[in-house]
Amino acid sequence: MRVIYKFRVAGWFKFPNDILFDYKRRTYEFLSIDGIVRHISVSVSVSDPQHWPKMTASAQPGIAADFDFKTPELDFIAEELRNLEGFLTFFGVHHVDLENIDVTWEPENAEERENIKITHFQKSLADPDIRSLPNITTDIVARAIVAAYDAFDLQVPLAFYRRGVVDVSDRRYLEACYDFLFMIETIFANGKYRVHQVKESYRSSSELQNAIQNVLNDKDDMAWFARKFPDKFATTLQSRQPYAVSDFIADTRGFIHHHSLARKKIWHPEKQDHFRFEAHLFFEICHRIMMDRAWARMNAIDITTVQGRRRVNRQASGPFSRPAVP
Repeated sequence: MRVIYKFRVAGWFKFPNDILFDYKRRTYEFLSIDGIVRHISVSVSVSDPQHWPKMTASAQPGIAADFDFKTPELDFIAEELRNLEGFLTFFGVHHVDLENIDVTWEPENAEERENIKITHFQKSLADPDIRSLPNITTDIVARAIVAAYDAFDLQVPLAFYRRGVVDVSDRRYLEACYDFLFMIETIFANGKYRVHQVKESYRSSSELQNAIQNVLNDKDDMAWFARKFPDKFATTLQSRQPYAVSDFIADTRGFIHHHSLARKKIWHPEKQDHFRFEAHLFFEICHRIMMDRAWARMNAIDITTVQGRRRVNRQASGPFSRPAVP
């Protein structure tokens, strides 16, 4: 029995389809489209049936079967491919996707075909259901348009916040931490850069301390952090005062900014999940800060100066729609 893991490849790495590499019980194959590698597959022999995927009748009402999806050696292969993408970056590889993986089980004889009921599945991360997203009102959009006209003092903090939100959505948690940490530093560090000075600046900011307190007071947020990250929740948030959390922000800033191979607990730029807790915590804090600042600006303007209208069907006489008649 062989299991074949197929990973997406991004970049401009040109390599033929018909060359395979065998090394340490594994077979490596680069799959190209128009000459550019778009996938890499790694197959490995799995002789022990205990490591094969299984399907059994479910004891739960309404569920036909339970599936036990096995992924033997995948953790090591993923670490190996992190190294491989680094070596091949010189030749056009930008990224090997280790999150969305196509898994195929290939029986090698009749007995194996008889014993395996699942031959293919995908391991992937799902996007949110767009049906659950709220519709934004015209009032909010109109206020944003007017407020944006001269909100240049908010442009940089909003840019850091926006990039952090996108990075969390794309599960780039380390990059999200950078974005949120720079946003907080830009607003509250007062030009300080030494950790103890930054901590003093953060402690002295009522705006930052209030935003942290609002996060700590949010029962839903705290329940989510406790469920998802019990260890970090206990050491960072549980029974903590806002100044302790702002100290944690400053310490995380120092930890990320200073990197050395001599450090035992060095962070890894590709192991984004290691910063998932920090990214979500910093998002909650930064969201409250920037939402308050943006909402105060949007509420202070006169929206009667902007006019909204509905687009009508295009006419044959021109490319633009006619204004709606009031």
